[in-house]
Amino acid sequence: MQEGPGTRGREILRSTEEINRAISERLKEGKTLRISGLRGQDRIAAHMDKTGRLILEGELGDYAVALNRRLLVTVKGSAGRFLCWRMRGGEVVIEGEVGDEAALGVEEGRILIRGDVKGSVASYLKGGVVVVNGNVKGEVAAGGGGGLVVVMGEVKGEVAPSGTRVLLEPSRVPLLKRKEMKKLTPQELKEVRELLGEWVPGDLENYLLLRAKPVQEVITERRMPSSGGPFRHPTNLRRILLTMDPFSQTGPSAPIYLKSRIGEGSPVVLPEPFFIPHHLLTPLNEATRQAVVAFSLKSGIPLFIGREAMGKEFMDALKSITYFTVMRPPDPFPQGEILDSASGVVFDLTSRVGGVSLPFRELKDPRDMLKLIQLFREEMGLRVVVFYPSGAAFRLTGLVALSGADGAVLLTSSAPYGTAGGFGNPPYTTGDIESLSGAHLALEELEGRGKGTSLMLDGGVAEGEEVVKALSMGARAVSLAPFILKWLGCRGCEVCEPQSCPASILEGSGDPPWAWDEMAERLIDEYGKLREDVEGCIRRMGLKGVQELSRKNLLALDWESAYVTSLPLAGLERRVQD
Repeated sequence: MQEGPGTRGREILRSTEEINRAISERLKEGKTLRISGLRGQDRIAAHMDKTGRLILEGELGDYAVALNRRLLVTVKGSAGRFLCWRMRGGEVVIEGEVGDEAALGVEEGRILIRGDVKGSVASYLKGGVVVVNGNVKGEVAAGGGGGLVVVMGEVKGEVAPSGTRVLLEPSRVPLLKRKEMKKLTPQELKEVRELLGEWVPGDLENYLLLRAKPVQEVITERRMPSSGGPFRHPTNLRRILLTMDPFSQTGPSAPIYLKSRIGEGSPVVLPEPFFIPHHLLTPLNEATRQAVVAFSLKSGIPLFIGREAMGKEFMDALKSITYFTVMRPPDPFPQGEILDSASGVVFDLTSRVGGVSLPFRELKDPRDMLKLIQLFREEMGLRVVVFYPSGAAFRLTGLVALSGADGAVLLTSSAPYGTAGGFGNPPYTTGDIESLSGAHLALEELEGRGKGTSLMLDGGVAEGEEVVKALSMGARAVSLAPFILKWLGCRGCEVCEPQSCPASILEGSGDPPWAWDEMAERLIDEYGKLREDVEGCIRRMGLKGVQELSRKNLLALDWESAYVTSLPLAGLERRVQD
């Protein structure tokens, strides 16, 4: 490694952590830092909030210069996938070829790629300028919402109209495509010259422009989290029995983990075994969302919140609460200011449109999850949670655990997703026993390979006793969505249409009959009652707190439940085996 004038000599650095630490410590404003001999390390110069010029020599791995803000970077060599991923400013020039999904989701800044792109470029571009001197093997500006892309070489993939302006060299444009394109007007030519600066091609006036068109953003289906229809008991948890101790102490003086009451005495210090999932907020109207956010602020319960439910009116409140911002395809990444104040991120692998699962562009390979989680955890200091259906528990849990995620959320079939009618799925059907089996398999995987990954459960829990059962099965936290729906006045009528919502809590259903701050207080009161219910259940079991809950406290009430959960059968006190 070398610095600019006044170099302090060379130093051998091998790992990503060592290189990024050296960049952070030694790069000074107005100075130049040179790093040579790179051999494919990932995440080089990622998430650097520094000024100055950085010269990187050699081969860069994936996510090079990701989330850049102000750095001026020159890469004398090649780079892997996701170059300048979600860049938010600065300037990057790379002299060699780059991998797939270069300049994905860039918000601001300038990027010049002198070599070829071995895949797509500038997908979901929001702003900034991307110039490619070489050829592009994949798509150009797919799903773009702004910015400018200039390709001087051949484009072998699709160039579909989007919110991004695309300029192509005329001799490389197919005849059929030319009908959709036009030459620049004098005013556009002037604007483009100013944007490109010294990167302007000599024959710019001959280039063909695919004009930006308003693109309707693809939003994943809004699904209401299940409250069990008209608040019925879940079939699966009904088939599991808590082993109560009739001689245990039940008075208020019993030492219980959940001993604090909301609004009484000292505030809760220990983490609550609950979370608020993002699919609860998505279909709610503004007043109801404000009530839920205020409830999260007062109770300290982590809130998962997606971009589609993130209004500007919430930004000040979000800076004061523990929240996780949700990444959902097709363009999952949140705006920078939302990410800056978040405690962590959630990968939602359950998003669907028209019944079809939506893929993450960042997760095309099983190893990609590990790389992306490392970027968030090691470079940004964020916690990471992966949200996936329990039907894929056996296939995905090992991958989630090995990737180093902090949490894994199982979405059971009791919380329907991908349905237009919200509550349209029959609540708590025989499919829940499969969900329970998937959760059990997931727990076994996490037990041996999790390395600190916590399992959380979303769905199938609608009462205090069921919370205790889920925690005894090994979950570290359960979703409050069905409880909050009930507290908000949802009647479980299974007709989740805005015009016919009797509780007036959905977007487009009109104003609710109460102010949002009044409803927030009601949520706090109801949550206190839930905690008392959980405490009482734990007292009756003769335990001191949730930290003592385990599978030893559970019995199965029928052969099928005993078989899929490996719990002892009530009355026989033994496990059912093959």
